[in-house]
Amino acid sequence: MDLFSREELGVFLRAVDRHLHEPFSLLIIGGTAAALAFDVTSYTKDIDVMGNVTALEEACRAARLETGLNIPLGPVGVEDHPENMMERLLLVEISGLTHLIIHVPERHDLVLMKMMRGQQNDVDTALEIHGYQPLLFEELCGRFKNEMGHVHGDPGRIRDNFAALIESLYGEAAVRRALAAVKKS
Repeated sequence: MDLFSREELGVFLRAVDRHLHEPFSLLIIGGTAAALAFDVTSYTKDIDVMGNVTALEEACRAARLETGLNIPLGPVGVEDHPENMMERLLLVEISGLTHLIIHVPERHDLVLMKMMRGQQNDVDTALEIHGYQPLLFEELCGRFKNEMGHVHGDPGRIRDNFAALIESLYGEAAVRRALAAVKKS
């Protein structure tokens, strides 16, 4: 499995853009969103997006040939995200783009999305985002409590993932406070 850097993602997206003939809006999530918007330095294996990208298939094929970067770009199977995430999307500016319009989730939303899987690389990404611009404890707890009730999966596992995220970001002492704050009334 190939892994791609922030710079390679930019090269690939600029090549996709060159092969488009009209504007196309792309909502990027996951590790690529973290790299493009929050300077996360870890590598990613693909460009996960939300929405239909059928119209990009030919441009992606051409970009792969042009750059030699075989970066998969496609929709994720499950997209558990905070309910009001779409109201908080951020526009990502990448120099040289004329057709691609790239949005990513706001940092608290992205971290909560990454938390759902609960893998170490997702925690590492959250820590890097937190280092780039500190995540607000109250914001994470509020969004988890008020906007993540609809997500798929075992509620106990999701709660444990949230507790692990809080411990990684703020330390063990913050976990009890966070779990009390998100307890459903």
